[in-house]
Amino acid sequence: MMSDISALPIEAKMTAILFTMFAILVGMHSLQTPMNEAPKNNTTSKLPLLLPDSKTEPSKYCYEVFAWQYTAVWIGIFGFIVVSQAYEHLTAWGYLGVCGGLALPLMLQPFLYPLASAPVVKNRIIINPDMQRPFYKRYSTKATIYLMTYAFIGNYWYTHYFYSVLKAEYTMPSHRLNDVPIAMFLATHFYFCTYHVCVSNGIL
Repeated sequence: MMSDISALPIEAKMTAILFTMFAILVGMHSLQTPMNEAPKNNTTSKLPLLLPDSKTEPSKYCYEVFAWQYTAVWIGIFGFIVVSQAYEHLTAWGYLGVCGGLALPLMLQPFLYPLASAPVVKNRIIINPDMQRPFYKRYSTKATIYLMTYAFIGNYWYTHYFYSVLKAEYTMPSHRLNDVPIAMFLATHFYFCTYHVCVSNGIL
């Protein structure tokens, strides 16, 4: 049986793994205990988003506001690099510096800035409870570890799906791990943070 599987084309193997992971996620979701959703408390937010309720989920609210604010930063920097064609002059260390530098604030935020943000909702400043919690209990810590793990798995294994099926490749100068630029492991972290808040708020 194992020899039959190993004889399959790489495209078939990757597709089987993808569907298996999807089935596991659906199964895990079906085992969760349903909860009544709290009403969204964003009627006065200046952001056009369905943010979490600031009263019942203040930690998540503050983290997602921080993530949205930082999204504007990394997109602005990437936009400048593309428009100015600065990428033409980047070396492997340059790419590592840009992507690592942009990922670092999000990775260090649970350690150095647990407040994340202090938004004002209905004339009330939202104070993040993570400031009073141990590091390992903070919402931002759990979100960061989850996203770093997901980004690593996606880059290390599933980049090869794009190599094999779409015949895509990275041509930039880079230091590599499993033939994937290490800079992309770092870049994936900050844009996955944006994806995370988009999915959380029903935008994607």
